[in-house]
Amino acid sequence: MSLKLSYENADVTAAAPGDEYLHLRDEILRDAPEAKAAWDASRGKREIALLLARIRKAAGLTQKDIALRTGWDKGFISRLEGAAGGIPDTQTMSRYAEACGATLGLVVAMPGEGAEARIVDAITVSADYATPNAVSFGHLRERYLPPED
Repeated sequence: MSLKLSYENADVTAAAPGDEYLHLRDEILRDAPEAKAAWDASRGKREIALLLARIRKAAGLTQKDIALRTGWDKGFISRLEGAAGGIPDTQTMSRYAEACGATLGLVVAMPGEGAEARIVDAITVSADYATPNAVSFGHLRERYLPPED
């Protein structure tokens, strides 16, 4: 797959997501404040979209499979996995996770001593507790997260 961008009247074709693409993206974000602002504003949605696509792929499913399991339109699944639009609500993300055989949790952390973050609370948003080995996030409370690399 390649990505064709027009930047300062020069067409650039780069392998996505290769080094050329990343270099061009960084150059555009550095030189165009409005593009940087839009990029920064979409971070949460982009990360959630990537998370949804990763759990679907980890489950070995296609977007069509998720659509069939949830009763949603395949176009809606595509929009959930795309960077545009708003962040989906927890009920939507929970239903998506369940369609993948996964459990959705919510973890809240606060800065701790040094570079670590302390998990203040963690809850399980969706789970089938009747299932053996049901996942629960509550045991993560009061643990610490190491700093990111």
